[in-house]
Amino acid sequence: RGLIHTLGRGLDLTRRVLVNTLFLAIVIALLVVVLRDDGPKVPKSTALVIKPAGVIVEQLDGDPMARAVDQLTGSGEAQTLLKDLLDGIEMAMEDERVEVLLLDLNSLNGAGLTKLQDLGAAIDAFRDSGKTVVATADNYGQAAYYLAAHADEVYVHRMGMVLLQGFGRYRTYYKDGIDRLEIDWNIFRVGQYKSAVEPYMRSSMSEEARRANLEWLGDLWQAYVDDVAAARGLTADDVVDYVESFQDHLEKAGGDTARAAVDAGLVDRTMTRDEVRQRLIEVVGEDEDTHSYHRISLADYLEAEGGDRSGADARGDAIGGLVAKGSILDGSQ
Repeated sequence: RGLIHTLGRGLDLTRRVLVNTLFLAIVIALLVVVLRDDGPKVPKSTALVIKPAGVIVEQLDGDPMARAVDQLTGSGEAQTLLKDLLDGIEMAMEDERVEVLLLDLNSLNGAGLTKLQDLGAAIDAFRDSGKTVVATADNYGQAAYYLAAHADEVYVHRMGMVLLQGFGRYRTYYKDGIDRLEIDWNIFRVGQYKSAVEPYMRSSMSEEARRANLEWLGDLWQAYVDDVAAARGLTADDVVDYVESFQDHLEKAGGDTARAAVDAGLVDRTMTRDEVRQRLIEVVGEDEDTHSYHRISLADYLEAEGGDRSGADARGDAIGGLVAKGSILDGSQ
């Protein structure tokens, strides 16, 4: 019995040593893999996928922790930093490994016109370097189509559409409600074109406010139309006719919204996602592992090639930029 007990303790000790040794070996192996991982690698022949999500902004809202929580939970409105897009396109223009810029615009919800113009200029410079730009989306909104118009090849899903509506401004007016509630409302106003307080003193937009809004919105719309027309080789009248006579274009296309966009010259071809994937395989080759085209996302590309984009390692004098966003308010906010 003593021999059996001793033998059992010896086997148990051996088992523990082997298990602990194996566990330690696994931990060391994982550490080696992590330490050896130099981050994403850029394929020799690849497409850089630009897929802006949500709204394009110059500075992200909120603090990093709140944005990380929103990203994990899927709450909040997605935002894409303009500088990331511009830096990625500019670096890819000089990178021989990046042969194609793919604009996947399915997730873009909006962007200011000046931001779109900056991106349009960057896309044009990429094209001028002799490389190809491909734009694709199931449906194009106004901001998404502005960027797509600057591409060499513009594709839309055969069940999709290009929806351009122009610029507008809509306000809610409270005068009728204030009167019904018999509220005394004191308003201080100077000048016919000072329309900020109109919702509290009118039930509709004044002619002066309408005239002022038409002026600045008309300037924005004209700039949008001129830029898109020049990028697509159309006239401004062609673009305006598509917007203002969309019903006629749709009837001529037999109710096919995608075909209407092609016939108007806004889109080159209708393509499904699989067909777009096959087109890119023809250009940059097929990845044997994924059986898709060689590609790298903007985030991975910036990590692989970004360097000190924030200027944190710079020395000497610097310029500080403050981005003002939202309304300017009195008092302590």
